[in-house]
Amino acid sequence: MPKKKTQSVFVTKTSTEAQIGSPAIIKNKKAELLPTADPKAVISRATTEIAGVLPYLFTTASYIFENMPGIVHGSEDQSLIYYQLGTKEDYIPMPIFIKIALDKYSEQKQDFMNELFRMWREKRSYWLPTGKEKQYIFLPPIQVFPVIDGSIIKSPEFEKRLMNINSNPTKVISGVVIQCYKPLFDGHFNNYQDGFTKQPIALYAKIKREVALLLSQGAKLEMFHSDGKKSESLIEMENARTETETTALNIMKIWEYITMHENKSERLNIDIIDMLLHVAPRYLKDYKYLRFEYMGNIFNAFILMARLTHKYIQSMDFEIVSFEFDAIDKGYASKQGKAINTPEYNIEAMKHHLKANNNHLTLILKRSPNAKIKPMRQGGLFEDQ
Repeated sequence: MPKKKTQSVFVTKTSTEAQIGSPAIIKNKKAELLPTADPKAVISRATTEIAGVLPYLFTTASYIFENMPGIVHGSEDQSLIYYQLGTKEDYIPMPIFIKIALDKYSEQKQDFMNELFRMWREKRSYWLPTGKEKQYIFLPPIQVFPVIDGSIIKSPEFEKRLMNINSNPTKVISGVVIQCYKPLFDGHFNNYQDGFTKQPIALYAKIKREVALLLSQGAKLEMFHSDGKKSESLIEMENARTETETTALNIMKIWEYITMHENKSERLNIDIIDMLLHVAPRYLKDYKYLRFEYMGNIFNAFILMARLTHKYIQSMDFEIVSFEFDAIDKGYASKQGKAINTPEYNIEAMKHHLKANNNHLTLILKRSPNAKIKPMRQGGLFEDQ
């Protein structure tokens, strides 16, 4: 007697099965093979672009993967395209969903809801990596289904009505079920490959809050080595100047780029040109050369991430401690008449360092005592000599 099939917990099982055999899969992302595709719709990296598309939802989903694994479905079924967070019977309650996205920063609730409603309204698909070399599929990277009166809502007409509700929509929506495209989130299950590290709750909301603070007032951050002594390349910020281009979204994308290349060591070598190609290409000339007039923006981005990782190191894998500048870099900054350890001094030292090191910048990291992945102390790329 054939084994009775159990009912799927997936809200769109039929559609995901259909997508597996979809002709939307292509063999190469080159422009000539995508005559009708917006180049911005190609997500070529596991985290950087998707973080820029849906920053609140991306960090919310990542936090759930890390801290609520009991509600993650689909990890054992390789035929499925999406992981699913929650089910019709065991959905994520709306207050918890908002708490994970925003933590205590309730002033950002409207921004979060705007992102959620924009996703429902536009229903955008992107060319997503399949995990096979140069093969992509045209799908939404994250889907959020509202639960209303005990039913999962998938009807566009109902969602349109929902978005026109004058009252608080969170009072109408009981909760949500989330689907996340598997290759973009596999890093949670393969030893933190593909740019996934531990993160605090509401990471994007925290980044946005730090950017607002940096814009509105001066800031000061003293960074220390793991032995408690001040770093030689101490970075202080006094009345820091941050240009308007230093947005929370760019900071988020830079952070994802860093985590994608993070090698579990205590030093991290960053290719600034490659990073900016994925984050802020207008900071480059001809997509090859750094525009040094934007150096202050780049410096402030790293400073902000250093502050953030310092503040929340207990719930992260590492803290960004300092830049690895040498005596020549510092001497150059001094020759420019900059006072030691001021932002201007460090910006000049960074400028010299990038020119002398083929646009590579080394960050000094401090591993968190709660890191799931311990640092490589032997045999790593940056093994101590």
